[in-house]
Amino acid sequence: MKKLLLICLTSTIIFLQSCDERIAPNANLTNSGGSTNTAKTKTEFLTAYPWKVEEVSVKGGGKTVLLYSKAKSIGLKSEYADSKTTYKADGTAIQIDKGVSEKATWKFLANEQQLQVTPEQQDAQLYAIDLLDANNLNLRTTFKKADFGDDNSWKAYLVGLGLVSTIDSFEIEVKSIPIK
Repeated sequence: MKKLLLICLTSTIIFLQSCDERIAPNANLTNSGGSTNTAKTKTEFLTAYPWKVEEVSVKGGGKTVLLYSKAKSIGLKSEYADSKTTYKADGTAIQIDKGVSEKATWKFLANEQQLQVTPEQQDAQLYAIDLLDANNLNLRTTFKKADFGDDNSWKAYLVGLGLVSTIDSFEIEVKSIPIK
């Protein structure tokens, strides 16, 4: 009798361990259609929720200047505090800055490593995607003196950003989080 009880107990423990997700995480997950779940695509991450800006910084000439950081309560450029962008699966987007809504189109380029955003009546803006997942959208873009045009305006812009006026390019990094 003791041997039978021991065999039943051992079998039960083995069965229960095989159902423990800590041992085989997500092994038995299915969606309502019965098929196995797959990883989300970048499009699904981008279009799942509106994105709000959490931090903006510029880098150039060996210097990094933090323009805005919600986490660090630095609101030097407070126009970022209310910035929100909603990307839709149909390739359109709506950006809201200071209560003003602007329509745009978007698309991925370079094997989904870049995001091109084209606001209405403006030139396309190209961003490198440093991170895109369910909780982060980190974009980076480069501005070059040659693309800017006027040298005096370029220098004034650099000084306004807190960068030295002798550099030929700088990067802006924008870190956003989803509004869930």
